[in-house]
Amino acid sequence: MQIEAKSMGLRELERVKLGEKGPELNVGILHEPGHPEAWFIAMDTKPCLSRTLDYGLR
Repeated sequence: MQIEAKSMGLRELERVKLGEKGPELNVGILHEPGHPEAWFIAMDTKPCLSRTLDYGLR
């Protein structure tokens, strides 16, 4: 998923469902320069860059 997200330029995913019966959540994606892997940060609000950074600090 990481390679696909980067190549597609994705920075956020909304209403992602974990499994068949899992909860829906939102995911902020942050890939900082110099880091080999992106961060995928789950949140209960609509993701944007500032919220992704804020949730990443928690």
